[in-house]
Amino acid sequence: MYVVGMHDGIDFDILFAFSIQAAQASVQELRSKAGSLRQKAEEARASLAASTLQNRVLDSLTKLKQTGQIDGFHVWSHPLCNLLITHTLSHRAVSVA
Repeated sequence: MYVVGMHDGIDFDILFAFSIQAAQASVQELRSKAGSLRQKAEEARASLAASTLQNRVLDSLTKLKQTGQIDGFHVWSHPLCNLLITHTLSHRAVSVA
């Protein structure tokens, strides 16, 4: 129930206006936080996908080494980006899927 005007020295129109402004500010703050959380979740998904791909490459290289198809491999992680560099120790052509 909304009371119009003044009652006991309280201007309810002003209180109502302040309440609306406070609610709008809260909504805007929550929208901002939700956007930030969405961005963090997207970054986490991208990081997980990159890690999964790197693990697949390492698993494939390990299997090739265990089956004798390659003699070994070296792995470097590039410091400026999320890049995995591998080098096989074999003179045979190797295809890693």
